[in-house]
This record gives sequence, C-alpha cells and structure tokens, in this order.
Amino acid sequence: MKVFVDEEYGYRYWCWIPAHSDLDELVEWWETTMTAEYVDDFAFFDVTEIEGEWKELDRNTQPDLDSYDAHAHIHMSDDTSLVVNEHTYYVTDREVHDK
Repeated sequence: MKVFVDEEYGYRYWCWIPAHSDLDELVEWWETTMTAEYVDDFAFFDVTEIEGEWKELDRNTQPDLDSYDAHAHIHMSDDTSLVVNEHTYYVTDREVHDK
C-alpha cells in the first residue's frame, strides 16, 4: 500500500508506505494517532518520523493520484487530512466527509 502525501510545511511531495497491512488499518491508525496534538507537536515538523517508509518525490512533477491507494495533506491540525476511497478524514473534527 502506498499513500501520496503533500507536506505543506516543507513544500514537499512524498510517497509513504505505511506500516499497516490495509486501508482499514490505516484509517483506524489515522483516527487514533493523528490527533491535533500529535500533528502540531510532532508530524508538522518532520513527517518522516511517522512510522513507515518515506520517499521524497519531485515537487515539479504532477503526481498520478490514481497510482496511490490514498492521499494525505499534512500541515497543521486544522487542515491535515487523509483521503481514502473518496472519504476525507480530518484531524480536528473527526468527521468523515465524502468528496
């Protein structure tokens, strides 16, 4: 499984291979671990500290999001999100939103 990550703070794109076996586990991890405190105090400063394998991508090349299982935007807790199967999981309100 691989996730496209747009890191706003570092203005970088990443391919993240999470330490989860499927999308359900990834969503469960996101909902329990990616709290506002975790994002603002930890992930904001260095996304590669999040467990899994990370590969920086060329920011000048538009990514093919269809080649990824999910995609995420990581910045501050109020705008960090994960998109899986057309559902968006936000950090701050914990609601699931359809695209």
